Amino acid sequence: WVSKQREHYKYRHIKDRSCPLVPERVEKLEELGFKFQIGKGQHANIHGVFHSPKLVDAWEEKFEELQRYGEQHGHVDVPSVKGRGGDKDFKALARWVAKQRSKYKQLQNGKINSSTILDSRIDRLKSIGFKFFIGTGNFDHRTPNSRWSAQWEEQFDALVKYKDVHGTTDVPMAYPKLRPWV
Repeated sequence: WVSKQREHYKYRHIKDRSCPLVPERVEKLEELGFKFQIGKGQHANIHGVFHSPKLVDAWEEKFEELQRYGEQHGHVDVPSVKGRGGDKDFKALARWVAKQRSKYKQLQNGKINSSTILDSRIDRLKSIGFKFFIGTGNFDHRTPNSRWSAQWEEQFDALVKYKDVHGTTDVPMAYPKLRPWV
């Protein structure tokens, strides 16, 4: 939960994008002593940002393959080999595309943090017409009156209680329900 709040803060205050972290919530967290920005090394250690060059190269190779696919087919919607129209020549690319969609969905649902699928990768995929959601309708943008809003308040209350007991908002991994939200 804490990681998500930092990510939302980054979207609102650094990238000037809209997000569910409205100013009133920022104020509540700041009053609690919450740190929205932490040192780069500390952030990397907390979120596992370090990626091996081999993994970065593998992602780049698949991205370039997806670009070539787009040039050949006029779109980057690589069909699953299991589904209709799947091409066995693109089986590995179809798996990679499915993995990007899966990671994006996990990111949107708060199950992983942004270090797993970097913002720059999302932007690059979008720049070539990549669709993270296909055939499922519009994504819930989580309005302030949604079920998500009530969950946010519950998690905030849990963070307040944690701070009362421990004197900090830095929640360790030992708290599996609160830590992912932070």
